[in-house]
Amino acid sequence: MSASAWGRSRPSDSPSESSARAISGFLRRAAGLLPLLPLLLGPATVAVAADDGPPTATLVPLVSGLTRLPEGAGITFNAVLSRSLEADETVTLPLDVGGTATRGTDYRLVCVETAPAGAGVCNGFDGADPSITFHGAHLKDHRVTGPLRIEVVEDNTAESNETVTLSLGGGTTQTITLRDAPSSVTLSFAVPTSTLPEAGNLIQPVLRVDAAPGGDIAVPLLFTDITATAGADYVRKATVTFEANGGTTNSFDLLSLDDALCEGDETFRVAIDASRLPAGVTLGAQDSLLITVEDDDCIVTVSGVNDAREGEEAVFAVHVDPAPVRDMAIGYMVTEVAGNSRQFVASTDLGVGKSVTVPANRSSAQVTIPTIQAAGADPEGRVAVTLESGNQYTLGSPSSVSVRVFDEQYEAAHVNFTGLASSASGPLDSLSEFGSYEVNEDAGSVWVELELSQKPEYT
Repeated sequence: MSASAWGRSRPSDSPSESSARAISGFLRRAAGLLPLLPLLLGPATVAVAADDGPPTATLVPLVSGLTRLPEGAGITFNAVLSRSLEADETVTLPLDVGGTATRGTDYRLVCVETAPAGAGVCNGFDGADPSITFHGAHLKDHRVTGPLRIEVVEDNTAESNETVTLSLGGGTTQTITLRDAPSSVTLSFAVPTSTLPEAGNLIQPVLRVDAAPGGDIAVPLLFTDITATAGADYVRKATVTFEANGGTTNSFDLLSLDDALCEGDETFRVAIDASRLPAGVTLGAQDSLLITVEDDDCIVTVSGVNDAREGEEAVFAVHVDPAPVRDMAIGYMVTEVAGNSRQFVASTDLGVGKSVTVPANRSSAQVTIPTIQAAGADPEGRVAVTLESGNQYTLGSPSSVSVRVFDEQYEAAHVNFTGLASSASGPLDSLSEFGSYEVNEDAGSVWVELELSQKPEYT
């Protein structure tokens, strides 16, 4: 048999032995070529299945925005995973707990039933390494209601507000402030009265305690309308917070409401509701505050109604714009100016501290000043009324006016036309019975005859 590339046959070999030797030689040579296959076939690409890894989680308060808990209160957190789980996937996420509060003393971690049921299971909440296990078979999406809850322990220890920080599986950290119940303190308003300007202004009543409280105090308020009306003149508040900041005073905001009504100053009272104060807080002697809302819509002016003869009354009118919604008292002062030191007004009717009331829904009221009648001829004088400033209104212009007082021997003078008009060119002819005359341009000067109804006091 001739030689081949894979082996040689010997004369004594049987055909089967020769075939076996040929196959064995082929395999030996093929094995020697294996290291050269990458060079012969070129680069290779291998597909590797992707692994998403464990999800992270965000803890969301069941009550949105609730991050401050008083003693005795609690809050449940929902867990939102960063991705959905496969049906056969189970993930356990560590719960990192920190903050200044002490677990077991200031608060407890509590496991609550989850929704969907069985989707989340608590592990070691009382131990050093708490965690939550999530089961994809029960989790319809990547959100779980519960199972984590914080409950604040109520104690009798005065301490500063403390915090709890929570992070599940490396997700966003949530910080909860634990508000300590206040130690025994007495609470009151700092002053008995205050004023609040109209037109959307703020007043900040001050609350005072006799010692710095250990925690925030929820202060319930009661409002009583006197002449002011809640919702029309000011805004009520049901509760305000006295924050435990180490001090003994806190303030809160009250807002006035503007309108276009002439109401005058109005009042309401705000009081501390002792029946709803938290434990440990008692009410001091100054338990309420009287607040006056200062109106800015009433404009007040004065005018003279008539001149007066001696012995008669000088009359003035006090005006309010717009007309007041209730009776309004307006203060004024009376003065006089008399010739030759003549007194026309009695001393009891002069001076300050006088007032006139403008009735509700009326725009004015009269002020009458009696004058004195004296014997003999006297020069005339004047009597003046000057409005005084007030909290219920704003002075307009004029705020002061005077009228004339003349001697009783003289009537108020009247000027009468008695004679025919004449000119340099002669008498003028009347055009009508009412004394109308026609004057030519070249008539020159024109004279008329006038007569006073009485002799003047002076010229």
